[in-house]
Amino acid sequence: MATSKRQTRLDLLHEEVRRAGGVLPSTMAYLRDTYRAGRLGHLVRADIAAALRQRQLAYWPTVLPEDARHPVLLYCLDLPAGQAMHAAFLLAHHEAASPSGKEQVA
Repeated sequence: MATSKRQTRLDLLHEEVRRAGGVLPSTMAYLRDTYRAGRLGHLVRADIAAALRQRQLAYWPTVLPEDARHPVLLYCLDLPAGQAMHAAFLLAHHEAASPSGKEQVA
């Protein structure tokens, strides 16, 4: 597969997320097809994740699932809506990781 075609499709995906206001619900099947991969093995998912990060795209869940039917939320880190999503996900992750489930305030 020619890398330039793959890059073009991923650039178009970035523009699609931007046109959607910075946040776009999707599926792993759509990401796989956009990346032009056959299967969603570990290495393919790692390559997709790296390609998304290069385009300032983040995703939830933070580990791309292997199941093509699994929903994925894409968001642009260079737009306010995407930055808000990222901050909310980081806060939720931090709160879930704290022992009491709540941040201690001194």
